[in-house]
Amino acid sequence: MRTSIAVIALLAAFSLAACSPGPQGSKGEQGPPGPQGAKGEAGPPGPQGVGEQGIPGPQGPQGAKGEAGPPGPQGVGAQGPPGPQGAKGEAGPPGPQGPQGAKGEMGEQGPPGSAGQAGPAGRSTSLHVVRQENCENHNCTVACGSGETLASVTCPSGTVSVSKNGDAETASCSNSPGPAFALCLK
Repeated sequence: MRTSIAVIALLAAFSLAACSPGPQGSKGEQGPPGPQGAKGEAGPPGPQGVGEQGIPGPQGPQGAKGEAGPPGPQGVGAQGPPGPQGAKGEAGPPGPQGPQGAKGEMGEQGPPGSAGQAGPAGRSTSLHVVRQENCENHNCTVACGSGETLASVTCPSGTVSVSKNGDAETASCSNSPGPAFALCLK
C-alpha cells in the first residue's frame, strides 16, 4: 500500500508540474480596439451651485414694430344729436409783452415857452446858453469858455459825450439832426 501511495503522489506531482506555467514569452502586439460599449444611464443632477447672482446684462435692441390689427366693428345705430353748449370758461392770464415797435420820426419843434418868473435874489452867477442850430453830418459840438463849467447839455435823439481840455469843457452830440444846446456857468 505504501507503494501505491508513493506512485499516486508521484503521478500527482507530475500532473501538477504540467499545470504550472512555463517561462514567460515576449509581449505581443496590441490588438485592435473593441466595439463601443452601450451608453450608460445619466447620473443624478449635481447639487445647486452657491454664489451671488451676477449683474444684469445690457438691454437688447428694440424689437420690430408689430403689424396693425384689423379695424374694429362698425358702430350700431345713427349718431345722436349734439350735446348742449358748455358754460363759458374764465378769462386766461394776459399774454407776454410784444416786441418794441420801431422808433417814430422826430416831431416838429414846438413854439418857445413863456418866460419864467424871476428867482430869489442870491449870489451873482453868470449863466449863458451856447447853441448850434445845424449839426453837420449829424454831429454837433458846443463848448463853454475858459474857466466856465458845463451845467447842462441838450442833444435831441443823439448821444452826448463831455470832455475837458485845459480850462474849457466841451460837449459832443452825435447822431442828432440838431439843434444842440449847452448851459455854461461862470
